[in-house]
Amino acid sequence: MHSFGYRANAILTFSVTALAFICAIASLSDNFSNQNPSAEIQILNINRFKKQSYENDEVSLTLDITADLESLFTWNTKQVFAFVAAEYETPKNSLNQVSLWDAIIPDKEHAKFRIQTSNKYRFIDQGHNLRGKEFNLTLHWHVMPKTGKMVIDDDLTPDCTVSFLHRGLSLKGNTYWYAQEKLDLNGPPEIKELPDFLLCFDFTTERFGPRLPLPFNAFFGDIVTLSSVGEEQLAVLLQRCTSPAFTVNIWITSKIEPNAVSWRNVFLSVDMKPLIGTLFSMFGGSFFVDEEKKVAVVLDKDRGKSFPPTRNIACIIGNNGYFKQVDLGESIGKWCYSIVCPYVPSSLQITRQLEEHTP
Repeated sequence: MHSFGYRANAILTFSVTALAFICAIASLSDNFSNQNPSAEIQILNINRFKKQSYENDEVSLTLDITADLESLFTWNTKQVFAFVAAEYETPKNSLNQVSLWDAIIPDKEHAKFRIQTSNKYRFIDQGHNLRGKEFNLTLHWHVMPKTGKMVIDDDLTPDCTVSFLHRGLSLKGNTYWYAQEKLDLNGPPEIKELPDFLLCFDFTTERFGPRLPLPFNAFFGDIVTLSSVGEEQLAVLLQRCTSPAFTVNIWITSKIEPNAVSWRNVFLSVDMKPLIGTLFSMFGGSFFVDEEKKVAVVLDKDRGKSFPPTRNIACIIGNNGYFKQVDLGESIGKWCYSIVCPYVPSSLQITRQLEEHTP
């Protein structure tokens, strides 16, 4: 006689296997559905065309959107996410895509529609490329199934890469990364200079913004890290592994938004060779700056005493050869590098929080 636990386990195993098999059949059945969605988008009116204070073009449109997406719905469809994107080409980017309107279609009864609406999200170009520019309005859709893989209408593979070495930075509610053009793996096996830029994810629109220019062009092996300056500006550190090697340069933005950035002149430039005799580690380089004192604090490891290095250090660097090295102690993990968080709440915010929690 089998025990109760043995029988319960057998029933549970059979039930889970049967459920997985049914889900797989349901997902595969979508491949046999005949999907022929259609859409037409017209521009009824250009409500406003203006140049913003920082010289970016902005357009407000009234759109007439007609779509029949009923064929996308099967018995395995949970909902469909649809959005209208303006797509155009500029000298800098072969494809610019700006989301203007979106909607969630919960069922087949609402999948055939016609609406007249102004663009739900702001149509802004980084620069002044919209006047006289031809662009396409495209209705995209993502089919979200009850089980199985989500189906999208086109390939959304990004055309850039973010290395695991480059940590993101949150600033003013958005996140920025240092990114580079994708390396062509089918091309010649050579190490070359790749176009690099800042990439921002705008949580308001839930979209990646356009490529934002940097004040330099880094080469393979260069050290690049990001930091924030207060609550409004971003700083970037560059240390080249080629000529001029060892020199650390730091720039600070004068303005940064998800779709625009401008940079000041070099904030700090220091030759590290006579100071520490080596480059910062590709895993290190986390830093913050003090604008008032014109110094920067860069975290790394002391690689002169052991390998792998275990002692954490802070290098305080400034103009006119100012340098100070501080020992921060030994790492528990040999390959763990210190990371600094440069954000400090203002005293006003702290006071308000204390007042709110004071009985």
